[in-house]
Amino acid sequence: MPSSPAPSKRARDSDRTDTCGVLDTALVDGQIRAEEHEDRTSKAMSAKTIRDLQVLVDDLQIPSRYLDSEVVRPRLPAPPRSLKVAAAVVVVAGIVGALIGSATNSDSPAFGDAPAIPDLATGRGMAQLIEDYRIEFGDTVVDTVQLRTDNATVERADPDQPGTYVSYTYSGEFKSWSTPSPRRTGTRTVDLSTVDVDVLARLIAGAPETLRVPGGVVDQISIDYANDDPLTEPTVYVYVRNEARDSGHLETTLSGEPLSVYPFTP
Repeated sequence: MPSSPAPSKRARDSDRTDTCGVLDTALVDGQIRAEEHEDRTSKAMSAKTIRDLQVLVDDLQIPSRYLDSEVVRPRLPAPPRSLKVAAAVVVVAGIVGALIGSATNSDSPAFGDAPAIPDLATGRGMAQLIEDYRIEFGDTVVDTVQLRTDNATVERADPDQPGTYVSYTYSGEFKSWSTPSPRRTGTRTVDLSTVDVDVLARLIAGAPETLRVPGGVVDQISIDYANDDPLTEPTVYVYVRNEARDSGHLETTLSGEPLSVYPFTP
């Protein structure tokens, strides 16, 4: 039996992402209310250890796609992650490999009564979310976006209450799941109309090969700022994982310019 990680074991971004995915599903199917979801999600995003994350989901029913997540069913320690790729030539080589991938995407069934949508963790799914967002809100400005295979979460400023933001879930339709919350001073927005979906679609399709994840699939894409440095640009994070929980991720600009590659290391 795999041993449970010690409370001091540090959490990865992918662990925080899994926890937020469990919490999003719990909100959608009524296990928790919007206020509790907002509180737990905030704690998940700032969690430092695996144990910090486990306590946020240990009373929830877990979707099958997360049953092997380390925050749900702990596994033996994974091999060390590779260091950030520093040489630009290596980064470019990895991305070039990704660009060879096909942008063909398969549809995923929608949940609830929402319209059918493609896999959102693809170029096609990203394009549909952006178009539906434009139709829903009349603009393409967001604070953050997280796309998973069958749903997405979006945060945007509340135009009716200056200084606040509202979170929405998307699975073919946008639904608000939080009351307006105080918006951090200096929050920078991302204009989704500047995303080069055509380039990113090819990159996303080739990401499993670029990141050397055997049998891997893209299971999440995030668009956000990497840090509070006012000189940084918005970053696209593409995460790949397989059934064995091997994982890797890469980072690019909105135009698909490579920034960093973190391939899986056996």
